Amino acid sequence: DIEDLNLRIGIHQGEVIKQDGDVIGDDVNVTSRIEPFSAVGGVAISDKVYRDISSNQEFDTKYIGKPKLKGVSQKVEVYCITSHGLPETDISKVSAKLEEESKFNIFTLTGGILTAIGIAFWIAVGVFDVSFGKTEVPSVGILLMDNLGNEDDEFWASGMTADLITKVAGAGIIRVAPLDDILKLDKKLSIEEKAKKLRVKYILTHSFLVKDNGFDLWCKLENVENGIALFSNKISEPMDMATQMVGKLANDIITSLEVETKQNMMKVPTTNVEAYEYYQRAKYIFNKRNNNEDIEISKSLITKAIAIDNDLLEAKLLYGGILDYLGEYEIAISIFKETLKKAQQSNDSKNIRESISNLVSVYLVHDLSGFIDLKLLLHKQLNNSRKNGNKLQERLDLLQLSKFQGDKDSIKYYCNLAIDVSKKYLEKNNLMHDYAILGSKYYFDYKNSEINSVPSDALELKNAKIYYMKALETSKEIDDKYWMMDWISFLIDIDFELALYDEMLYKIQELYEL
Repeated sequence: DIEDLNLRIGIHQGEVIKQDGDVIGDDVNVTSRIEPFSAVGGVAISDKVYRDISSNQEFDTKYIGKPKLKGVSQKVEVYCITSHGLPETDISKVSAKLEEESKFNIFTLTGGILTAIGIAFWIAVGVFDVSFGKTEVPSVGILLMDNLGNEDDEFWASGMTADLITKVAGAGIIRVAPLDDILKLDKKLSIEEKAKKLRVKYILTHSFLVKDNGFDLWCKLENVENGIALFSNKISEPMDMATQMVGKLANDIITSLEVETKQNMMKVPTTNVEAYEYYQRAKYIFNKRNNNEDIEISKSLITKAIAIDNDLLEAKLLYGGILDYLGEYEIAISIFKETLKKAQQSNDSKNIRESISNLVSVYLVHDLSGFIDLKLLLHKQLNNSRKNGNKLQERLDLLQLSKFQGDKDSIKYYCNLAIDVSKKYLEKNNLMHDYAILGSKYYFDYKNSEINSVPSDALELKNAKIYYMKALETSKEIDDKYWMMDWISFLIDIDFELALYDEMLYKIQELYEL
């Protein structure tokens, strides 16, 4: 009885994982992606279902084709049911895409033409390193969530936006506009102008309203180039579901953009909404701190969150970060080691990485001998860069401090551990930065060594080049031109030190073209 209700049904069968009242898994994703191939008021089915009903004379079906299912390992064919008064699919009205099936038989080609094509192909691939076709890396900007309620509820919108950006960016081969760039956007800009500034194809807009014992959340993921919404939802839930919202949104984005991931997007940091609220409040106040009172308030709130749920690793990581900021390095290190151990036990890749990253940062400024005044000055600069949200400057400040760091082995150990984790979980963006940090560490080790008068024999410098090259290769994989330029600039400096002038000039040309 609802006007303009366009109902479509997709049916598939396979294994699912039950989690917190929901189901997830590869077969769930397959089902959601064959649903668009049903007609309005119709039913589309996968070949698994088709095989089971094909011997049943009650059902008539029609073959539609093989859908493009990027990020899904299994091969799927789609049929529609045409019996029982169900409408047949009109493929011209389906927005989803099918794989193109060749209409030609290669055996009808003459031997001479086929041979010529084969020779040309192998020359192109083997000699000139030509690649045929390029898979687009999806790029998305997750705008700040609008808080439609009281100002006191702003921490929900701010915290969930930051967590969502982190979760989606770590999913796999996808480029997500960093939070720093989102914060710099002028709110008056149109969606198209925001997408252009962020250099993204897709934009997620979302709003949040806290009500009595619950909340409403509106969200829309839009392809800015053609104006088509990949999804547009309104969610109304009781407040105890707030801990699951980031995972649900992340899963919707990853599924809609067909990003292959090895991570469980639906995993929640805690099921205790009270602990989660204390954590989000503490994070909000600490990130916007203006004085010592703000730091003490955030410290008090985060200790309450941990007291309620000692397994809320995000809260412990924030607590360690606050202690690091206050100069209590030894306690911070012990907390980060504890979170690393717990995250490894539960195979929690996000918090494994966060723990490792924090350990690297603390080791860079910990246990410095001498240079006390300079250390304090540099640490003050580091705190300022963190306060202002300048990640690039923070990295440079850390590298400056690393010049006076004696514990090289610990830093390199955790950097390599971070690289292993990023590789395992296809976290390309993190992997790129892990390579660069390790390259920077080798570079500064060379700069402070006694053998830098003979750069061509400097192993540290050659290692720095290896890791910066890996960072460059990874930035090309995710098509992030801004980071490509950064890594090429570092490599130009290293080639100059190594007196590799031809390579240096080649990279200058590459940089100029970018």
